[in-house]
Amino acid sequence: MSVPERTVPALVVAPYDPVWPERGAALAADLGAALAPLARRVKHIGSTAVPGMAAKPVFDLQVSVAGLDAAAVAFDRPLAAFGLVRRPYQDPVVDLVGTVAEEWAAATGWRG
Repeated sequence: MSVPERTVPALVVAPYDPVWPERGAALAADLGAALAPLARRVKHIGSTAVPGMAAKPVFDLQVSVAGLDAAAVAFDRPLAAFGLVRRPYQDPVVDLVGTVAEEWAAATGWRG
């Protein structure tokens, strides 16, 4: 019996795009409005937030909240509307990970 070969998606690192910080800030602002009032702050973090750095073209966002349990219950639906997924927290940090896909941008009219 042979083990089927596992397909691993290729890692894509793109050259720095000077639009990334602006797109990340716009996404953070839109997301902050959608997650209010529980979201006290939404910040674009990660490699696409670093000027001049090549990166995976993925926007990482960090949301600051007063209570993790309330946020975990309330955020899943608004995040899904943005095409984002909340990663379950294991410590006092909730990370949001998502890719701004062309389909999502077209469906929502979002302009970065």
